[in-house]
Amino acid sequence: MNKNINEGLDKNLSLKNLILQKSIKNSQANSFLAQNKPNIYISNSLSSTFSKGDSLAINIDSEKSESNYTNTISLNFAWSIFDGGQNKNSYKSKIADAEAEKYAYENLKNVLTTNINKAYLNLKLNEEKIISSIKEIKSSKESVRLSRLRYDVGISTLKDVLVRQNELSNAKSKNINAIYNYNLNLDELNRLTFLDINKNCLGRNNNKIKNTESICNI
Repeated sequence: MNKNINEGLDKNLSLKNLILQKSIKNSQANSFLAQNKPNIYISNSLSSTFSKGDSLAINIDSEKSESNYTNTISLNFAWSIFDGGQNKNSYKSKIADAEAEKYAYENLKNVLTTNINKAYLNLKLNEEKIISSIKEIKSSKESVRLSRLRYDVGISTLKDVLVRQNELSNAKSKNINAIYNYNLNLDELNRLTFLDINKNCLGRNNNKIKNTESICNI
């Protein structure tokens, strides 16, 4: 049961989406809060000039050149001191939204846990019904055989044979209903947990369950 619950909660896309939405809301809230804090940053600007030849000269020397580089580093400070409380209100709003996502997550988690638990218990219940109905079928078949023998030798009546046959029919009907309900529970559990149905008869270390009372060996 714990494996089914853990797998179901871990792989549920709706739960993952709620976690993501909560994270987004918290990030948005922090971004609003950060806008009211002082912002300090460093800027760097680099400029250069280059000239070739002479200026204001009668004879120009074309090989003469000159270059100049200027690099300026500055420390900048910006602080929005008053915004009318808009950022603070926006922060509170996003925090409230994040809390709402948290409650939605916990609520859905509880619903999923309950549904998985219910489907699993019903599955085990119908598994026991299948096993018991198979035993009942075997027992009823033997009763029918014996009652026919007694009837053939005149020890019992035809009514006794018909009663035993009716018991066999009821046992077969129970078996069919149990198998039908078992498959419904198995399908529901698969949808809730995303576990591979084909692995339901594998125990630890992926070895097949050897218990003779298990539905896996029927």
